[in-house]
Amino acid sequence: MQDSGCLPKDTAGRKRGYRLRAEKVFPSYIISCTYTTSKTRGRQAFFRTLPAGFCLVRFGFMRYTEEYDKRRTASYAQNSEIAQAGKGMLEERKAKAVVNIRTGCGRYLKAGGPWIYDNEIESVIGSFQDGDIVEVRDFDRFPLGLGFINTNSKIRVRMLTRDIHMQIDKAFWEKRLRDAWEYRKTTVDTGSCRIIFGEADFIPGLVVDKYSDILVIQSLSLGIDRIKSDLIDLLVEILKEDRIEIRGICERSDAKVRAKEGLPLQKAFIGPAFYSNIEIEENGVHYMVDVMEGQKTGFFLDQKYNRLAIQKLCKDARVLDCFTHTGSFALNAGIAGAAEVTGV
Repeated sequence: MQDSGCLPKDTAGRKRGYRLRAEKVFPSYIISCTYTTSKTRGRQAFFRTLPAGFCLVRFGFMRYTEEYDKRRTASYAQNSEIAQAGKGMLEERKAKAVVNIRTGCGRYLKAGGPWIYDNEIESVIGSFQDGDIVEVRDFDRFPLGLGFINTNSKIRVRMLTRDIHMQIDKAFWEKRLRDAWEYRKTTVDTGSCRIIFGEADFIPGLVVDKYSDILVIQSLSLGIDRIKSDLIDLLVEILKEDRIEIRGICERSDAKVRAKEGLPLQKAFIGPAFYSNIEIEENGVHYMVDVMEGQKTGFFLDQKYNRLAIQKLCKDARVLDCFTHTGSFALNAGIAGAAEVTGV
């Protein structure tokens, strides 16, 4: 863990044998409290995670908002500049640093998981910038793969490949995008669908939804944010091979989770602006989707086949669709022949 500098390592709470230590793990602080008595010394009492900007001192709260806000703002500005300068960054990128996993840690990674958390790392050897590619090795220095590193996030490394000799270049990314699109073509209706689904497609932190001839992208990690423009250009060219012309692209990177990556929230058109209400058809139902102001990336495309499944259950039935957002389940029940449909 890195000491943020804005919190004292040892606070003033030393009376009654207590000593408190505060360390920053963006966006929270991990507070460890140790106590000493005549029988035990330095025994770990507890760990507690507190909201960002707070520190536990003698079992009360002190707020360090001014210094914390300065550091967060500086991090946002730096990472935003990196992301905006990311065009043309798909040339080969090699790992400049090595991340070594602590003994007994990394079970999630070794079981096939795509993330390494900050508390699983023993050391980082070599120089790097947040968003760079690093090599990952186990405690015995056995190679585990390559991934994006970001010290602002508790998810310290997002894995890209398990092959440390893999070249992370334009051809690498093109294959990942093409594999994702080919999979969708063989499994789902591609009129409107989620083309890229982050780690599920081995492209960590990137979501791309297709609404007819409109693409909506969401970038949730710094490493991807630096190359997202190039990735979208590649994807548009891949779609053209199937005679799909993309009319417009917008970015909906306004999820609050971006703050945990040290990234600002962004919502904007990429390229020419367009009317953001898009008509799509799904399972025989027509919807108007507002891709700029709608929920998340505009619509819950991942529920397409759940909505289709209820059509088999609803003929001549009385249907109640509770807590509906778009009325999509109610509409699917209606066209399936339900006797009565109520959406709440």
